[in-house]
Amino acid sequence: MQNGRVKLDNENRLSLNFNRFNRYYGVTLEIEQENKETQFLSFEFKIAYVETRYKSAILNIERFNLRINHQEPIYTMDELAHKCGNIIYPLQISIDEQLQTLSIENHKDIINRWQILREKTEQDEMTDTMRWYLDETESNIMNANEIIRNIRQDLFLSTLFVPLYTSYVPIHNTTETNVEVPLVPSSEPIRFLTKQKILREYTTYNTITITQKGRINDERSAYEIATRSIIGMGDGEKAIGNMEVTYQLNRETRIIDSIIANYNIQLSHNESRAISLEAFHLEEKESVIFNKL
Repeated sequence: MQNGRVKLDNENRLSLNFNRFNRYYGVTLEIEQENKETQFLSFEFKIAYVETRYKSAILNIERFNLRINHQEPIYTMDELAHKCGNIIYPLQISIDEQLQTLSIENHKDIINRWQILREKTEQDEMTDTMRWYLDETESNIMNANEIIRNIRQDLFLSTLFVPLYTSYVPIHNTTETNVEVPLVPSSEPIRFLTKQKILREYTTYNTITITQKGRINDERSAYEIATRSIIGMGDGEKAIGNMEVTYQLNRETRIIDSIIANYNIQLSHNESRAISLEAFHLEEKESVIFNKL
């Protein structure tokens, strides 16, 4: 049993060595909405270090094995949405020291894959809705900034790429930070003001624990969030909500081994959402077992 005290640098900062970032995550989402059936999603992400640049690194991201309510997408539009959404993977991104996405490194490859997929898809019988969906997807694929926006709209990636590797106030070992969380589809992520705390003792499992607790701190009104307004006037009642996330980091690599997250928001008297996310680092050979759960 090792245990012991977590070491921070001279600025009380938790440091990260990019070249040790190599993880295969199994992820589950449970989404509860008022007056709607609970939805379950599961999928896997493989994230691997490629190279280091000045104050940044390139990571390769792959996504596998999407399940909706424990099944592969089976309806025509679900299948199309899955194929279109998955076309950006493998995805190579440049991230900074705060794990914020700077650029898409393989944009040309993504465009090439998309052109092949579209040509193949259009050989089948198409409805007007499906053609519209292809046009909208193509518009996004051709714009690298839209792909970055899509990353921000992914709840798992948004929860994974947060500024954990930062300076913490001595004694209390905390810091305050704003995080943006995509909880309403097609709406800009909701801003939360959080208190982030690092526990200075290793757990009995030899992991580093970091917790986040926060409340909504978004300038938009609840109505503007619900109606997908990008820039609002902020008039009207504000959304109410809280979040709580626990990260466990590997002692040796300081890379995230697991995430347990819970988000609750109230947008109106009859529109509320409760979303839970769990992600665990898997050995690749365990992925088959994960998808049978």
